Amino acid sequence: MPSLTLPDPPEFADKIANIGKLNAEQRDELHGLAVLIGDLPPSEVRRSIFLQSTIHRLENKIGAIEQNLTKLNETISTMDAHVKASFALGDYHKSLMRITARKLLVDPKRTNFDIAAEALKHLEDNAVLYRIEYIYKNPVFREIFVTEVRTKCSESRTALKKIGEESVVKTPISLTAFTESVAEKFMEGALGEAVGPAYTLRWSLFRRYIRETREILDPVKRKALGLPAKKDTDTKGENFFQGYAQWILIKQKNWGKNMQADGWIACLEETIAWERMRFPSDKLSAIPTTVIAPPATSTVPTITQFNPQLPFAQMPVMPPPVTPVVPRHSTAFQDRVNTPQTPRNPPTMGQAHIQTPSPMSSLPSHVSRSAGIWGSMLNSAAGVSNPNK
Repeated sequence: MPSLTLPDPPEFADKIANIGKLNAEQRDELHGLAVLIGDLPPSEVRRSIFLQSTIHRLENKIGAIEQNLTKLNETISTMDAHVKASFALGDYHKSLMRITARKLLVDPKRTNFDIAAEALKHLEDNAVLYRIEYIYKNPVFREIFVTEVRTKCSESRTALKKIGEESVVKTPISLTAFTESVAEKFMEGALGEAVGPAYTLRWSLFRRYIRETREILDPVKRKALGLPAKKDTDTKGENFFQGYAQWILIKQKNWGKNMQADGWIACLEETIAWERMRFPSDKLSAIPTTVIAPPATSTVPTITQFNPQLPFAQMPVMPPPVTPVVPRHSTAFQDRVNTPQTPRNPPTMGQAHIQTPSPMSSLPSHVSRSAGIWGSMLNSAAGVSNPNK
């Protein structure tokens, strides 16, 4: 039987290159490899050339796949562009995003105002209820939707910051008017809830933060109060709300989360006293204030002594409202009891729309140092139980 004669390494390299359809550069590499290991036995040289040619063939196949993937990606991008052009968020979607973002933003127990993740989770968890599940089934639609939700959250923060600053600095309005304005703009579906005592007292703290960031300039005092080192110049509101959250957290660290703590009570009393002095016509007479009865010879500060430019920390505390009490045995009391009451006609739809309950309508008329009622209101909104029970 005749023996099999194998070609020498250079010829073998050419044959392998032709079979594997290698390019000129890869063929040259095979010849270079044959020269580089020429001191080895011919069989070892041919084996090395074959292995190297196999590597080149795999490289060529991967290159072809990459080219096909590039074309596929280009095709997908073109299709995405057509799909995006055909999909547009409607007024319903944008209203749903705005309502969700604003409802989360004004939560009275909130200390983290980066609400985008919460808003996205809420919308996705309730996609079937809101009839937007088809958006989450399409990656292109989902991307558009998520981007718009983040935008709406940022816009909501900016809007709240703007109306807060305007209510204190640019066009001052009372706490009641501000609370009702926030309720109208941020809680369309829950006006009665949004003007309740817990929300109103929280907004008084919000307005106090705005005042402090502008009135207190000493760096040491700013740091002690948890205020930003510099005045806020962030027009979008991210830094503003980071500072506000830090301001709240510093107070929680010092006084705890229970709003019936003495520190919180004193802070709220001082805050509401400023609101009373700054806006004497506001409907805040029902809010209790801690007032120690002055001696008979002392004079109680009156509205005429109010100086709008006086820093809030120097404002005197307003006296409690005096509600006349009619003795039960008096003729006036008997007349009141015996006089039939005229039934009130139910409001029309238009009247129901424009009439909102007073923020303080459910508060008691007056409480002295036991003004921990504020803490009870805020704790109930924040889900904190009364430790004294």
